[in-house]
Amino acid sequence: MMMARERYGLDGVMSHGDFISLGREGCSRYPFVSGHFGYGFAEPLLKGRYAFTFLRDPVERLISLYWFSRAQTGDNILYNAAKRFSFDEFLKLGRCLEGEASHPLRPQIWNNQTYQLAHGYGSNVGIDDCEPKTLLSTAKRNLRSFDYIGFTETLSSDAAKIFQSIGGSSTVTTNKTNVTERRPALEHLSSCSVALLKEMTELDRELYANAQAYQQSRPWRWWMPIRSTNIV
Repeated sequence: MMMARERYGLDGVMSHGDFISLGREGCSRYPFVSGHFGYGFAEPLLKGRYAFTFLRDPVERLISLYWFSRAQTGDNILYNAAKRFSFDEFLKLGRCLEGEASHPLRPQIWNNQTYQLAHGYGSNVGIDDCEPKTLLSTAKRNLRSFDYIGFTETLSSDAAKIFQSIGGSSTVTTNKTNVTERRPALEHLSSCSVALLKEMTELDRELYANAQAYQQSRPWRWWMPIRSTNIV
């Protein structure tokens, strides 16, 4: 976000959860739109903009989500659940059991990136309103709408290409933020935890691999836009 503010100015950037209060019309007034909204909210904003999104290794994302949330002092459903439940119990909140209402945290735990790129936060489509295969195919199709697909694991090089494309500097310095100390590595987790992680990320892992293959197969192109949109 610091790089975006350097390019568009402090008043030209909106991010994170701002979309909730601004709505789509309010967001459209900003030259740089970024946030945790889904594709369903973002789609009307993409026209005439340079659009990019970032994905993260799905298993690493869930491990990070839990341990980051445990370390927070805020009072919300995500942080409270991470503090209350063990890692395995937390992951099981992502399940949707037949005949039972799903937990409110299911969209954040079960194949979150697939849901976000298919419909996501700010849309009128819930995570269980579509069959999993349909959710995945929709997410894959929507990925093709972006000018660039970046990955957390290659953040610096991807950010450099993005900011070159929008008329910014090709020299990008990225600083790690929200890094959780003493977070266990995947290889130190129990076999039960690993199995749950795979269960919760089945669609996301396929989407992630598809996104990598697609981005690598397309030529990187320069594109000089007036406005930019990012969905996270």
